[in-house]
Amino acid sequence: MHNINKILVSLVLAAASSVALAESNSTNAQVNAAGETTLAKLHEAETLLQNKASNEEVLKVLNDAKQSQKDFRFEKTERARQKFGGKLRLAYDSLRDGKTAEATAALTEATAIFTEMKAFYDAEHK
Repeated sequence: MHNINKILVSLVLAAASSVALAESNSTNAQVNAAGETTLAKLHEAETLLQNKASNEEVLKVLNDAKQSQKDFRFEKTERARQKFGGKLRLAYDSLRDGKTAEATAALTEATAIFTEMKAFYDAEHK
């Protein structure tokens, strides 16, 4: 009877750990996808600014980047994420006020910050 209890406990623990591992892999995939989406949107916004697209188009893409970066959570990059959010906000506000040069500079800085964050995340999750 004692051996049966040990076996049952072992099976329950094994099942619980496999579920936790599956959830972790799923979460990593979601975070990675959010990072890729955010970088793509940032590059798209930079391209639109270089091609002198309308401010509304660029603002929409920046808003998409802002939304997708919310799913990119990694404790070790939290401070950088806050700096990124500030630069993205500056780019958004500058563009809304018609200051294209200031928006371009802020967007370039935001892209550099996020690229570093993504590289750090990728290095930690190989």
